[in-house]
Amino acid sequence: MSRYNRKELYNKVWKLPMRLLAKEFGVSDVALAKTCKKLHIPDRVEGIGPRRRPTNL
Repeated sequence: MSRYNRKELYNKVWKLPMRLLAKEFGVSDVALAKTCKKLHIPDRVEGIGPRRRPTNL
């Protein structure tokens, strides 16, 4: 967990597809999704773009 900065990860999750972001961190997309869940970062839902992302950091 200490390798992830929550605020930075939150912003990247809402800008990049999970598979590309996972490659950047050197983990699988499933592992990154689990990390996001543990850090209470909502994942992108199909059809919801960056303009409608949740604002509760």
